[in-house]
Amino acid sequence: MYECVITAPGTALKTNNLFEVSRLAAVSRSMQNGNTEVLVTDYLSGKPITDASVTYYSGKRREMQPQGTVKTDKDGIAVFPHKRDMMAYQVARPGDSQTMLTAVYPNGRREISQTKSPELALFTDRGLYRPGQSLYFKGIAYTNTTDKPHAIEGETFKVTLRDANWKEVATKEFKTNKFGSFNGEFTLPQQTLGGMFTLSTEYQSVNFRVEEYKRPTFFIDLLPVKGEITFGDLVTIQGKAQTFSGISLQSGEITYRINKRPFWLRSYISSFSNEQVAEGQVTVNSDGTFSFSFRPEKSSSNLPAYQSYLVTATLTDSNGETQEATSVFSVGTSSIVLNTDLSGQLDKDSVKASVSAQTLNGEKITVNGTYTINRLGDTEKPTKYGFI
Repeated sequence: MYECVITAPGTALKTNNLFEVSRLAAVSRSMQNGNTEVLVTDYLSGKPITDASVTYYSGKRREMQPQGTVKTDKDGIAVFPHKRDMMAYQVARPGDSQTMLTAVYPNGRREISQTKSPELALFTDRGLYRPGQSLYFKGIAYTNTTDKPHAIEGETFKVTLRDANWKEVATKEFKTNKFGSFNGEFTLPQQTLGGMFTLSTEYQSVNFRVEEYKRPTFFIDLLPVKGEITFGDLVTIQGKAQTFSGISLQSGEITYRINKRPFWLRSYISSFSNEQVAEGQVTVNSDGTFSFSFRPEKSSSNLPAYQSYLVTATLTDSNGETQEATSVFSVGTSSIVLNTDLSGQLDKDSVKASVSAQTLNGEKITVNGTYTINRLGDTEKPTKYGFI
């Protein structure tokens, strides 16, 4: 063991530190039964050291007294008995006995109870109910101890149903079977405030919604925009209205509106505008189809421009049911996008590049074109729009 002293000439400043030179490395851990286990190894080889002496100390910080010594086994492990006042230990062996004390932190050690509270998984048959409907649920009780996890048989659980205001609606008790499970049901109140209800026990709770709702009977589908389109082209939006059983709606009025949306492509971002640029009404055909047209206009800027549009279509049937559908399409100065698949590392004698083309709306297309390979520095610096 050595002491390092550092002083500043001409002043009274001084600092000192102790350090050791040893081949002994030791780490400790607290066991579930309260004992402390110390592993002693060789600093250089990492191999466990047999028959090393590990002495444990207790007492105040500057007045510690040795309480006992334990030898390490063939695996380099020494086990101290459970002592609440143990504060430190020291490792030694013949020829290497001047090691410093290593602190033990008793507050970091805890005894684990052999009896754990049961854990409970609670499930409902749905996540959404109407007032007055039956709520079916199931619970599974188990213990998750590290030595022998198992289901808990014969345990009684009290299950409470609470409304959106946390008011108790009903309570029932259930006993688990040999598989650790139980199941039951509650009838939800017919007259109640909708919202988030809770099914709870002492160990677990689960939330679900209670709302007055109607199942939809039909839906609207807006078809993707096909083909190459640019500013000034007439874009036709097509769609279909049908029931969930596949029967087309034979009548109805479609109300639509079209709003601008930002266009994103690589480093290009259009303006963040939500301006409405078109609206109108069309009639559903006898086969359930409908269509309407829109001509997107380019801004006054001379730079390349691209814009996305959000289409919203709403249909109300003769029974008063309303359904809505949305779709997004994009147009630009150029109607297509080229993508190059080129590896970051290339063999100079064999370079392969894959180029694909698609419309601004993601439709794969076939086009003819030319390519040019330039040495870096031979061309002008590309603009931020040069990737289009």
